[in-house]
Amino acid sequence: MRHSFKICSSLLMLSATVAAQQQTSTGAAAKPSSPVKSHSAAPTPSAPTNLPTEEQVNAFLQAQIGWEDQTTWKVVSIKPSKAAGLAEVNVQISGRQGQGGQKFFVSADGKHAVFGDVVPFGKHPFEETRLELEKKAKGPARGPANARVTIVEFSDLQCPHCKEANPTVEKLLAAVYTAQAEITAENADQKLTELADQAGVKGPDIAACSTQPETQSRVESSINLGKSVEVTATPTLFVNGRPVGVSENNYEVLKQLVDFAAKEK
Repeated sequence: MRHSFKICSSLLMLSATVAAQQQTSTGAAAKPSSPVKSHSAAPTPSAPTNLPTEEQVNAFLQAQIGWEDQTTWKVVSIKPSKAAGLAEVNVQISGRQGQGGQKFFVSADGKHAVFGDVVPFGKHPFEETRLELEKKAKGPARGPANARVTIVEFSDLQCPHCKEANPTVEKLLAAVYTAQAEITAENADQKLTELADQAGVKGPDIAACSTQPETQSRVESSINLGKSVEVTATPTLFVNGRPVGVSENNYEVLKQLVDFAAKEK
């Protein structure tokens, strides 16, 4: 059995990661921070006609987590969910343990909130994602194009979990992971050029390629594709469209999923 692999990694994600790590929360009591203006997508026939307002979301969060000291939040978006009858709310929460995104769903009558993931349902629940990745994932690939099982990986060169989960990556990427603590948004070009030279690749050529508009466009396309298929952490693998978290300890689970996908009809 053969498998084809597509790897979508983004150097531009470095600056976003560094910026996120450097942000800290402020304030002595839980409260909404200066909010990013919420936006609501135009309702579709299957979408709820009445989305919760930002004021309603803030009131709900105040009741839920307002008691937590030094916790702040901002509403990022309020929009119709892919699931009919639910509104999707995305917020950014900051507290003593750091910051992170939180997504929840609100029923059309505004009386219930659901925390967790809304997953596709049906006989082939991952087919839509598989087809989208097949069409849009344009990263480096190995294996035959018509392989029965396709694995698509989203990773970040500055992500320590990506390093732990990828002990057998190519020599160039392995060098980058090893030196990831030394790479910052300010010195990324210089460091990656040095690492390319050390790996036997022409560093100046790599650096020149990374500054081309076409390269940036491809990176942005990978980031947008990740958002479209709801990648929220790296590394994330998709096995024939099925999202799978990956670590250094779940090889057997991944192998079972690949074998299962290969046998599916």
